[in-house]
Parts: sequence; C-alpha cells; structure tokens
Amino acid sequence: MVAVDFDTRLGRALGESSAKQLEKAFGYRTVGEMLGHFPRRYIDLAHPESFDQLEQGQLVALVATATKVEKRSFAHDPRKFRTHVTFSDGERELDAVFFNQHWVHRAVAIGSQQLISGEVGSYNGRPQLTHPRMNELPEGQTLADTRMGRAVLPIYAAAKKLTTWEIEDAISHLFLLLDEFPESLPDDVREPRALPGAAEAYRMIHRPDNSSEWTSAQARFRFQEAFELQAVFARRRQELSQHDAVSFPPVSHGVREAFVERLPFSLTGGQERVLAEISTDLARQHPMHRMLQGDVGSGK
Repeated sequence: MVAVDFDTRLGRALGESSAKQLEKAFGYRTVGEMLGHFPRRYIDLAHPESFDQLEQGQLVALVATATKVEKRSFAHDPRKFRTHVTFSDGERELDAVFFNQHWVHRAVAIGSQQLISGEVGSYNGRPQLTHPRMNELPEGQTLADTRMGRAVLPIYAAAKKLTTWEIEDAISHLFLLLDEFPESLPDDVREPRALPGAAEAYRMIHRPDNSSEWTSAQARFRFQEAFELQAVFARRRQELSQHDAVSFPPVSHGVREAFVERLPFSLTGGQERVLAEISTDLARQHPMHRMLQGDVGSGK
C-alpha cells in the first residue's frame, strides 16, 4: 500500500482515472485538497427517513423490505434491461430502478430488509430511486451495525458524473493511506478552546459517530480558517512595518473636520474611536494596514 501525505498527487493515491474525474469536477489535485471536501450534511441512520416525507431531489436513507424484484427488457433494444425493486415500510411502497445491472436481480432477495440510500426522483407521479445504494441488514443485526458500526451517513456535494457515494469511497480510501495529518493550530491556541486535533477533526467530519462529533469538527475548521487568515494579516502587517510611507498627521480645520461637520448625524463613541485610530495610523511613517468591520447600518 502506497504511503501518502497531504501534498501527494491524487493520481498516485486514487489512480489517474479517478483523479482526473475529481480534478475536472472540483479542481482538486492533491490529497489535502480532496480531504477538504467536507460533507454538506449528514443522515442519522439510527433515525432513517419515513416514506411519507420524501421530496424530489432529497438524499435519503431508508430501511424497508424488498417485496418485488422484476427484470424488464426494453422493447426497442432487448439487449438492454432495467431491474425494478419494490420496497415497503409496512404501509407505503417505494420503487427503485437499476439500468443494465445484472447483480441486482441475484443479490436482492424478496423479504430481505435493506438500508437504501439515494436521491429521490419521480416516475409517473410516484417517488422513485435510481441506482440507490443498498445494504442488506442480516437477521439479528441492527441499523447501526451496518457501515462498520457507524450510524451516520455523510452526504457530499456531488457533480454530474460523481455521486456522493463515490466521493465517500475516495475519501475512505485516502484515510487508509494517510499516516499523519498536518496540524496548523498550536496546542496553546487549540487546547484552551477544546478544539480537536487535526487527525481527529478530519475523522469526525468525514466519519462521525454522532452529531456532536461533526459539530466539534466543524467548529475546529471554522476557527482554523479564521486563525490562518489572521496569521496572513499579521504577517502582512509585519512586512509593511518595514517599509516607509508619507506621514499625514491630523491638522486643525482640515479635511477630516470638514467631513465630520457635514454629516447629518453625530458620531457615536465607537465611530469616534475608530476615526482616531485611523488618524493615528496615517500619522505614522509606515503604511497603514487596517480593515474596518461593522454590521450593516452601523455607519462604517
């Protein structure tokens, strides 16, 4: 098995064909970029959706019993066929269709309980799943026993020729190859905030066991993004402080005072403070590096 790190080309880790698909769909070229493709939502397999809550375009996970399996040929081309599987939750029925898939007719037994996951479509006014994933629940097993003991299904932003399931498979393969996850947050920054380390955060966001894990991982990566952005700004401020600039000290009866006098309102204490800070920066002999933030309507 090949060892990889975050800078490894995806082609080396997943094969050139898969890597080209991912680059075309998302622009990813490295292992690190691929692992940054976080799930857009999660399905709790311990509480699967009901048949009466299905909406077109929805990605769902359902538990149902296979009641009918039919293989049908196309009239215009007998060599091509489709397999229809009818599922029941005890009250309602849902159809799933598979095109030219020989394995379905052999693998799905009538009466078997299946975990079905896929995107809801519609045919003749009835909800339908096309090429859903199916996992049979053996007798005596619970839903949580599927997916190697995990009861959460990650749903990824997909592309035209890449489903969420294929993306999940690619990321799961990368986890088998990776030994180390680069840590960008110092311990003294991360630990007081109870943020998980990089390796644990990547596992919890891609393969969580419960909602608290993916929530914790999301908090870590949101903080990491802000921290790295502030680090860039701090580096720029340090670099700019080494350059000379023309000093513009405030003067009496100057442009600033004339501007403030023409305002149809009085400045708040916060606005006065920000104006003083900007004036102080402009009076220095180094370039100003400042971002003014405020809510909409705050008078920036």
